[in-house]
Amino acid sequence: MAARGVLVVVIAALLGILILKNGFDSSASVNTGGSGATTTTAAATSTTIATTTTTVNKASFTVLVANASGTQGAAGRLSDKMKADGFTMAAPVTATGKSDTTKVYYLSGYEAAAGSVASYLAVGAPEPMPEPKPVADLGQAQVLVVEGRDIASSAATPQPTTTTTG
Repeated sequence: MAARGVLVVVIAALLGILILKNGFDSSASVNTGGSGATTTTAAATSTTIATTTTTVNKASFTVLVANASGTQGAAGRLSDKMKADGFTMAAPVTATGKSDTTKVYYLSGYEAAAGSVASYLAVGAPEPMPEPKPVADLGQAQVLVVEGRDIASSAATPQPTTTTTG
């Protein structure tokens, strides 16, 4: 039992000497002898980035949905869904052109609001309002959703209904 204790102390002392000799340098190498192999240990580096979450009041801005999908009624269905989820909505319109992908545009000062809409719709990052605008009249809206075929087709699929007769 005493021999085991002495062995542990000797190993700890040797490790302590190696650490003191090489310091905590991540490029330090330790020769283990025997085959002449060298073992190099690199220190792991970890970086944590703090994320800032901005909560936007959905009722503090107006969203206009413009149908660019070619799917009849798509903008109306999306507007109704967004209104039910707390967004302030303008009456839906038809975009001046067609689009395969949904885009979210914003007026100056409404980037955070547009970000919340883009996140809600699970589409790409919002962009500043282009000139010319993709709608004839933006009205009072600060955020414009140009609804493309990508989300219009899923919104156009009617949900199955069950009718029970007695």
